[in-house]
Amino acid sequence: MMFSARPSSYLVATPDNRVWGSTLQSRGRPERRLFPGATIALLAIVGLLLKPPSKHVIVYLLALVLAFEMSLGFSGHVYGWLYQHVPAYRALRAAARLGIYVLMFLSILGGYGVAAIIEGRRFALRLALSAIIVALMVCEYRVDLALSPYPNSAPSVYRALAQLPPGIVAELPAPHLDRLPEREAEYAYASIFHWKPLVNGYSGTYPASYLQRMERLRHFPDATSLRQLKADDVRYVILHTSPDWTATLSAMLTNPRFSRVGAFHDAAGHEAHLFLFR
Repeated sequence: MMFSARPSSYLVATPDNRVWGSTLQSRGRPERRLFPGATIALLAIVGLLLKPPSKHVIVYLLALVLAFEMSLGFSGHVYGWLYQHVPAYRALRAAARLGIYVLMFLSILGGYGVAAIIEGRRFALRLALSAIIVALMVCEYRVDLALSPYPNSAPSVYRALAQLPPGIVAELPAPHLDRLPEREAEYAYASIFHWKPLVNGYSGTYPASYLQRMERLRHFPDATSLRQLKADDVRYVILHTSPDWTATLSAMLTNPRFSRVGAFHDAAGHEAHLFLFR
């Protein structure tokens, strides 16, 4: 239900949209911000009203209605039935993202609207009308994307790790299961700097084995977490430090199963300690 759209979702724009962001904004999930734009919706209506709809237009209109109903997920009817009777649909995590098909079919119908508007007119007028439509859509879809800086060269801890023999890596502290993914996406991205396998990972779906592993690593370096590292054949441990993990670092330094390679820095500029684990 969290990832199912609602009919009202198609009246919600992304907050970074220059035209509609402040008017049709919502603090709900990003998947529920599905406003397609007023221009394309108006063009589609014009295409349906100015000329008798052809068979092709009717097919696209029916496809749009079906895509809309499917995007409602468990808030609708079709998706729930397919989920129960067609196993493949149980692998679709965010039904609201089927709204992309609503936009696709709406765009096609909008194309018929443009054709109905410019058909039979002089070339100069057709060119002017097309330019106006393009300008309206460019303005309407303009957004201010907030980008976060991130290193595109290896931080020192990963440069050091890349020089070491092959082995499985664990990056700690492990994420809280109620706050996933925390820094897991960062660790997955950073693996391109050393190309060693990780026990960490990031995806929209979390396998039970991953959740169990992270839960067992939560109280690192207790006996349960060390058994998990051994079971995963981990050879290297990176501890990303913070004031809360000072005691953990001290425990690792006095534990004979850990041998510190050195203290470095991670992508966030925080101190990161690289250890060999036996």
